[in-house]
Amino acid sequence: MIIGEKLDLHNNPKRLLPNVYLHQAFNASRELLGNDGFVAVMKRADTILPGMGRYLDEENWPPADTELLVPARHYSAFFQAIEEVGGGRAQMVTIGIRTAQMGFEGLGPAMKATLSVLKRLPGFRWRAETVLKAMADDLMDVFPGDREKQAIRVETDDERRLFLFIDRTGDSCHGRNGAHSPICHVYRGAIIGAVKLATGKIPNVRESACMAAGDDACVFEVGFDAEETDET
Repeated sequence: MIIGEKLDLHNNPKRLLPNVYLHQAFNASRELLGNDGFVAVMKRADTILPGMGRYLDEENWPPADTELLVPARHYSAFFQAIEEVGGGRAQMVTIGIRTAQMGFEGLGPAMKATLSVLKRLPGFRWRAETVLKAMADDLMDVFPGDREKQAIRVETDDERRLFLFIDRTGDSCHGRNGAHSPICHVYRGAIIGAVKLATGKIPNVRESACMAAGDDACVFEVGFDAEETDET
């Protein structure tokens, strides 16, 4: 696997994300954690990154649009706060799955085109490959500069029977360093959710590299064969 040169996005304090990323993360988390759990997470987030506490008031949430106005560190600090108040890996994966469901309610153009052909494709492998490539394409549509850098792409490893979803932005773990193992559990959940929604089956997904752990990209391995039950 060739990742390419390390980009300067993961630790760039000027990196901005679409409003909808944080909006969906807040909605999914409050839905799954309950209001008290959400409040506890947001209070913890405010200690990690002062100023996050303003999001306790829904009136201060960013709108569900694609304007690039959310600091990437706000996004990752929120996930860090979930971890630190006791949110386990399975819980964070579930939040990611729910954000994928929300995303399918407002699909980008590539994903809309994908859904129209997925049902006609033979087998899980081909459907999964199509949705993963469309997901990467839609993500780069939001960030034109990222497309020029090929910051997000999908590769196929036939020998190991895997798709490699390679993200060199590090947005979901933005600004976090020194981790001993991959930490992008919500992102992993979003990939699981997207593939499941498009194919009707639960994919086997593992994060094998993470920028928070010093790697050059966050790499998710998606198996050619689907699971019948969700193991997070």
